[in-house]
Amino acid sequence: MLQPELARCFEPDRLLESFRAAYANGRGSTLARLLQLNFETYLLDDLLVKMDRMSMAHGLEARSPFLDTAVVEFGASLPDRLRMRLGKGKILLRRAMRGVLPESILARGKRGFGAPLGAWFRSDLASFVRERLLDPASPLHEYVRPEAVAAVLTRHGTADLSARIWALLTLESWLRQERSWGR
Repeated sequence: MLQPELARCFEPDRLLESFRAAYANGRGSTLARLLQLNFETYLLDDLLVKMDRMSMAHGLEARSPFLDTAVVEFGASLPDRLRMRLGKGKILLRRAMRGVLPESILARGKRGFGAPLGAWFRSDLASFVRERLLDPASPLHEYVRPEAVAAVLTRHGTADLSARIWALLTLESWLRQERSWGR
């Protein structure tokens, strides 16, 4: 997708270096190391930042009781069989909450809070996405081949490429802002 002169400079292994190092420095089982990696990256650099920004933007103080030091240390000390079994996580917590929470909650899988971007990019936001990403004057095209962007938008009709489209929109918006600040 990158313009050819940028693609030559791109080093995919460098992007994964910090993740590989964190995983390699972990201790314990594969699951324990992956959970630690997730704790040090996705939770720290993504989820907690988003929660903090959104709660503060609305004057709310948010708490994460499961991130209490004692709770985290206890969870990290558990054997894998009490963390996950047959693809289902939080085994010990589910057992502890039996009789407190309804079975429908205890049995259900993990749910995120994602916005329905795939549907929006196919309907309400389709013209906005096309206008921004396919605009010949877009600064995005200095870095990304326009025909590759058009192909992503076309393929989104039959496959969910919303994460890729969101990344392109974010980059396009940032580049546009950078260009206007530089004036």
